[in-house]
Amino acid sequence: MSMNNRRQPERNQKGQQQRRRKKPPKPIRSPLQPPSQQQVKRKLPQPPPPQSVVRSQAKPPMQMGRRGDGEMG
Repeated sequence: MSMNNRRQPERNQKGQQQRRRKKPPKPIRSPLQPPSQQQVKRKLPQPPPPQSVVRSQAKPPMQMGRRGDGEMG
């Protein structure tokens, strides 16, 4: 019985410490990597399949548009 009582407070303390440690990294990541960057990275891997399918027609306009936005923009 005494062991159970002692283990309960330990688990509570560990849970609080883990939650406190997880909170700081979130605010630090948001300014460094905003949601806009994550969406762009996720969208990049998706377009390749459609590009390869309609490569002849979609390749010239898509590459030119992407390069202009990436290099010029």
